[in-house]
Amino acid sequence: MEQPTRFRIAATSDAHIGQDLPDGRSRLDFFNEIIQEMIQQSPDLIVFGGDAIHTGTLKEFRQFIQVISQARKADIPVVMTFGNHDHWKSKTATMRRLISDANITLLDGQAVHFPKNGKEVGVTGVEGYCEVPDIAIEETRYHDMRARRGSTILKDEVGKLERGLSQLHGDANVVVLHYPPANAEEELATAVGEPDHLQTNHMLGASELGFAIAHHNRHSQYKVEVLFHGHLDFGSPNGQTDEGLPVINTSAKARQRREIQPYEVVDLIIPQSSDM
Repeated sequence: MEQPTRFRIAATSDAHIGQDLPDGRSRLDFFNEIIQEMIQQSPDLIVFGGDAIHTGTLKEFRQFIQVISQARKADIPVVMTFGNHDHWKSKTATMRRLISDANITLLDGQAVHFPKNGKEVGVTGVEGYCEVPDIAIEETRYHDMRARRGSTILKDEVGKLERGLSQLHGDANVVVLHYPPANAEEELATAVGEPDHLQTNHMLGASELGFAIAHHNRHSQYKVEVLFHGHLDFGSPNGQTDEGLPVINTSAKARQRREIQPYEVVDLIIPQSSDM
């Protein structure tokens, strides 16, 4: 009898390089330790869910690329999204080039597929955005993020996510976001622990992202099996959507606060008899 295929994903986010840890160590050194440990887990894919850096400088981002490129040197594919901190100096155009030069995939509304043992794992994702009303901050622009005319950043991000979901055709499929697919702890357990003012000001995430995934799973045979997100640096590590989709908060900052492993390892088990 043929054995099922195990596809291992190691996921983290929110490295915030440029900021120090509470004990005075640099987050650059801490992130290097994380990547070394993740490589030792022999993953088939490494996922990074945004906020590579803290103040948005290219110096910080080049340091991030130097560290995460160790995975590529170990022949492990890497996918990532941007996070809100990555935009703070409006340098993401250059960051995109650095990501491409490092042979890393930036998820921005496309689907990519990774083969193993005759099976494929599909991955799509976007950075996402939050539900901040237009009147509070200009939702049509966030540093170097600009919405299409007549739209908003959130609507654009949801549209890109829907496009990526439509391209999935893996035997197993996952989604990577920076912002979570909900805005309050009543909606999603990974938001438990986040400051109240971020929830009341609609700055955590967006339910519309979750609605897009739920709609996809109701209507597509290529269902999403797990969702990774970052951004919630005070949140809880695990939750699920109302439809039962497992949701993992990969924020290294949140995990460190809870004194747990600063990354998550997920094994997707694909039966050899799987016929999509």
